Amino acid sequence: FSLVARDSQPLLRKAGTAPLCMHDVPWIVLPAICSWWRKAADQCPDIWTTINFWTLESTEKLLQKSGNRSIEVVFSAGWIHTRFSSQAKVFMKVADRRLFEKAQSIKFVLEDVPDELRDSEAGPDWKRIGLCSHVLKTILKTPAPRATSLSLTNTLDFEEMPVKYGPAPSAADYHAHMSSSDYPSLQQLFLHSWITIPADDFWFRLPLTHLTISRGVYFRMLGDFLNILASMPALQVFRMDNRDDGIFDSRTAFSEDAMAEALLRYRCGPGSIHLPELEL
Repeated sequence: FSLVARDSQPLLRKAGTAPLCMHDVPWIVLPAICSWWRKAADQCPDIWTTINFWTLESTEKLLQKSGNRSIEVVFSAGWIHTRFSSQAKVFMKVADRRLFEKAQSIKFVLEDVPDELRDSEAGPDWKRIGLCSHVLKTILKTPAPRATSLSLTNTLDFEEMPVKYGPAPSAADYHAHMSSSDYPSLQQLFLHSWITIPADDFWFRLPLTHLTISRGVYFRMLGDFLNILASMPALQVFRMDNRDDGIFDSRTAFSEDAMAEALLRYRCGPGSIHLPELEL
């Protein structure tokens, strides 16, 4: 039992990146083996600490059995495997249950709407999308003092929402709620398809050791990017992927003037941006 319990926790890792199956969820699989394993599962709080908001009943059960232990908050909303998709209504009903006070890691994934669903007669469930936007806003405006990992994937542009479903939420407004003081323990930050630019205060003073940014706009100019790197002396792993969308807001980020300004500040050689822990 202990070996299976230790190795069968891929939910947090796979959510939003690969289809989930029943055997990926330890709190479903282990108690179903036999009565002895069911009793053992009840005495093993660690398998109940990934909160995924599938149903209100399962979420209440996970919160109860996890007790006061640190939890993994995973909200992953998709369109194909809806059986394993988080429900915004469930999240909002339990959001005040010390979720963020206990959260060790937070993961939000809102998948883009498939083309076949966009082109269908029924179209996307815009009401559901609007509810997911409120989940995202709650996550960004709520301090998480114990969180060491924050992963945000926002592939959907909320501004696509039709007017009849209400004003489209602005991701730029969300950033107004974000501050590094809300994440004093944050070590790992993953941003994917994050369209707008976080406030500078969000980057500075974060004790990051791992930073991943991909497919989105994060910096206005090259100098801003170098300033951020210079503020992260503890950084060990840095990954950047801008194959599709650039990470710079302005097309002039690498203009002659922008390059000259950036190099003027950091022209003292490699040591001008000191990252002693970075693994190259």
